[in-house]
Amino acid sequence: MISFQTLGRALGAGLLTLALAGCGGGGGGGKAGVTNVSASSLFYQATMTVTVNGSGFTDSGLNMVVEGACGPVTTITGGTDAQVQFSCKVGATGPIVPRIRDGSGTELASLRLDVPKPQVRMTVAQGERSGIILLELDANAAPITVTNFLNLVAAGHYTNTIFHRVVPGSLAQGGGFLSNLTLKPGVFTGIKLESNNGLKNLRGTIGMARGESPDSGTNQFYLNIADNPGFDYQSEANPGYAVFGSIISGIEVMDEIGKVELVSGNATFPNLPLTDVTITAAQRLK
Repeated sequence: MISFQTLGRALGAGLLTLALAGCGGGGGGGKAGVTNVSASSLFYQATMTVTVNGSGFTDSGLNMVVEGACGPVTTITGGTDAQVQFSCKVGATGPIVPRIRDGSGTELASLRLDVPKPQVRMTVAQGERSGIILLELDANAAPITVTNFLNLVAAGHYTNTIFHRVVPGSLAQGGGFLSNLTLKPGVFTGIKLESNNGLKNLRGTIGMARGESPDSGTNQFYLNIADNPGFDYQSEANPGYAVFGSIISGIEVMDEIGKVELVSGNATFPNLPLTDVTITAAQRLK
């Protein structure tokens, strides 16, 4: 029987393979033995799969428990005496430890993993304002807001939407309108406001736009061109706006958006750029 613990970090497409060595390795005497464990799809809100290789699994009652936000654990059908797979949905970022045990509760293996923060690459097009903004999202501080944003990214919602509101020296807001100023099609449900999460409206952060009702945010977001402490949570009566991530690359693209010339005399869109600043693509990287 082998007992081991190994440290690793998921990279690239979220595949982590750990070759494990220990005493014996096999399942001598009818006992289960683990020789290799791998984990894939190690991303926030993804279904992680843990593959266990070895011998003696059929009657061992092999199971997996997880330290960290991933559950419930499911045993994937089709396992053999030499390979068993488990899955669970990742619910947070940071450390996560799957532990492989036999039916008696004896731990045979464990993986110490690190779920990365989600990242979204946003491509912006408009002359000098063209470029790529790379966002890193804080799913632990604002899980509802981040999940909503990632779902919209996955659905292709932000493609060809514009920044329809730019307040020089303050913010750039977008995500809800097409270039002809019609609403982006879709059915959107307001989400719970997560403004009291410890994150501040500092320069280079992304926040969730909303209406007068606190829980009215849907698909629109804003970028803080400068520190905006007036947007922060103050109290239940003045809840502010929810920050859910920050720009980690391309802040100069945001600054260029903040310099755009604005249309004058438009009562409906008083801070509308004279020339469209368009999000041509938004893609999740992690």
